Amino acid sequence: MLGLWLTLAALGGHGSNPASAHAQSAEAIAEASAATAEDARGRPIDEVLRVVIKSPCFDRDSLADEVEEWLGRGHVDGRISSIQVRASQGILSFSIEVNGQAPSAREFPELPRDCVEMRGAIGLSLALAIDALESDLAPVEVHDDAVFSVGAQALVTTGIPSALGLGGQIDVQWRPSRWLGIKVGIFGIVSATEQDLDQDSFRYRVRWWSGRGDLCARGPLGSHWELAGCTGFQWGQLTTLAGGRFEGKVTHGWYAVSGGIELALAGNGPLGLTLAVEAVVPLRDLRVVVAGEEPGEIVAQREFPRVIGAVRLGPTLSF
Repeated sequence: MLGLWLTLAALGGHGSNPASAHAQSAEAIAEASAATAEDARGRPIDEVLRVVIKSPCFDRDSLADEVEEWLGRGHVDGRISSIQVRASQGILSFSIEVNGQAPSAREFPELPRDCVEMRGAIGLSLALAIDALESDLAPVEVHDDAVFSVGAQALVTTGIPSALGLGGQIDVQWRPSRWLGIKVGIFGIVSATEQDLDQDSFRYRVRWWSGRGDLCARGPLGSHWELAGCTGFQWGQLTTLAGGRFEGKVTHGWYAVSGGIELALAGNGPLGLTLAVEAVVPLRDLRVVVAGEEPGEIVAQREFPRVIGAVRLGPTLSF
């Protein structure tokens, strides 16, 4: 009975009829609780909790820890948009908003003076109110249907072999689950400037194109961000375009492994933004060589780095 009374009091407010207040709260919640699959992911408690008073006994972080301990989890339903703790005329109170509406509130006319006990009492009341409120929300149906996305990003790489590389990438990703992504794509890069070798007698550019396949482990980072770690394989061609009296081109096969992280920002619609940083490790030695007149004679050469860094940025369309 104690737990039931605290739950109803937390929903109804101090001095109100608990049963009547609970019915009013449920009616208000029903109007504000249209469920989406995004809501099933929940929101971190410390993200929605707002403490708008200064107290020597608690702050947002310590109060969030108390609520987490009482609830046994670190998140609330995604439709709970705000939990505010405030004081008016010396009386502490809190309110819980659902999709911008606030059907749930409570006042604390008296609280323990001991800081630990005070923090525990507030945390318990908040946890009970959240638990009761969530039980009135319409259940969220979660569908693990595959999600496809198409991305187009501008691409910058470190030296190929000594100049920056500029280009772009197009990729398609299939997500068989919330946590896993399988991606295939193609990219092309050219060296940003003409490079010199052998005291300006040999000038050249590098052109690099490649297909790629990646496996990504993904997870939410807040309500609108997603972080992914990806690793994969690349294959294609690397072409040296020579100028001046050495005019011509030489093409070699390209094979590499890559690994990096992606940070994705999801908007309210299907459009998002992806920022990726990765390292590419060629699986064969690559170098630009100026051959002499004698068989096997090498006049000058420049090796590609063992690790090539790359940064990608661009929009993503999900469907």
